[in-house]
Amino acid sequence: MHTHARAHDLKSCKGIASSKNEHTQGEKSARALVLTEEMISLNQADYTAWQWRWSCLCALGHDITQEYAFTDAIMQVRALW
Repeated sequence: MHTHARAHDLKSCKGIASSKNEHTQGEKSARALVLTEEMISLNQADYTAWQWRWSCLCALGHDITQEYAFTDAIMQVRALW
């Protein structure tokens, strides 16, 4: 992925984590992050699980670049094409 795209992701993450909207509601914990991984493993098209995962990552201050490895792994295992 290009550096520009990663910088955009990190900036977007900071914006979500600092806002007071629906994306920052609910549990944001390591447990929730594991649950989203399981949910996404069962159904990679579950937008809500991906959004919740993104919110958890931002709230917990995780390194977003490591998330690319998770996303790539899901795409490799579950790709329909």
